[in-house]
Amino acid sequence: MKPAPLRRFRRGGLSASRLRAFSAARNFGGCRSRSTPKRCCPGRRPRRWSRRRSRRSIATVGNRALRVADLGTGSGALLLALLSELPNAFGVGTDISFAALRCARDNAAALGLSARSSFVACDYGRALRGPVDLLVSNPPYVARADIAGLQAEVRDFDPQRALDGGSDGLDGYRAIASHAAPLLAPDGILVLELGHGQLGPVTSIFVPAGLAPVAPQCDLAGIVRALVMRVLP
Repeated sequence: MKPAPLRRFRRGGLSASRLRAFSAARNFGGCRSRSTPKRCCPGRRPRRWSRRRSRRSIATVGNRALRVADLGTGSGALLLALLSELPNAFGVGTDISFAALRCARDNAAALGLSARSSFVACDYGRALRGPVDLLVSNPPYVARADIAGLQAEVRDFDPQRALDGGSDGLDGYRAIASHAAPLLAPDGILVLELGHGQLGPVTSIFVPAGLAPVAPQCDLAGIVRALVMRVLP
């Protein structure tokens, strides 16, 4: 999926402070989704994994209507980009922020995807019932002590809860692991975005929860940024 066009804005003379002052319409996976300083939108780091891996992995599910869930959906950008790529899919996005859910619903309506999407207020997947064919999440993964050192356009734009992954950056993964396996269909997949250097720690959280890693995915800089997992047989 394409990164947010921050560099293009800067080349056009728009400063970081002005970027933070205005709502942003970001291109994510070919879908322009709107976010504000209170609603997080993914896509600031270079990445290729989401579109390529979702197409390749979903091809193994079959021709029936696909069931997609995005845990911690924020502005809905990831879920809506997937639905735009998968016309036979229906998706649900969850978030604990009502403001984020309103933003996600508005984005779904603007993209003509309201009929194939719904949004639920809950903590990750706690209010959902499976089975789900594709479970995705870009949880907060920054260690709390590292937030102050982030780039200003990230640190000052995104809400704190969209960044703060707890003392070690892994709290969100632990929460997802507690209910991911029961949500997934037997042939379903889980795709998680990772922070830098988190492949080993995240894998160690999910294997005891009944999920096996399939393949890590790297961004344009060669850094592992996503992990694909399946339910252990």
